[in-house]
Amino acid sequence: MYIVLITDAFGRVIFTHLVADTRVIWETRSPTWDQMLVFKDLILWGDVNEIAVNPPTIVIEVFDKDIGVSERFFFSHMCKQLVLKSAVTCNKLH
Repeated sequence: MYIVLITDAFGRVIFTHLVADTRVIWETRSPTWDQMLVFKDLILWGDVNEIAVNPPTIVIEVFDKDIGVSERFFFSHMCKQLVLKSAVTCNKLH
């Protein structure tokens, strides 16, 4: 039996200790987001080369949001970043 599920989906992106949610896409079978999430005051501590080799993992979670009911978890995915180093160097903060 094949069940077609219509959801009111939103995504949650977790990066280090920061969390941001996408907008809800109401009544959809295949949600697609074209949205930029901005993480303010993001500080990565450590050696730049070490962070480039082993960057923090990004977790993406997708939920169903129904009015008057708590959100329902669908799935999550862990993403590994690809870090490209720039030829430009920056001055360190003192």
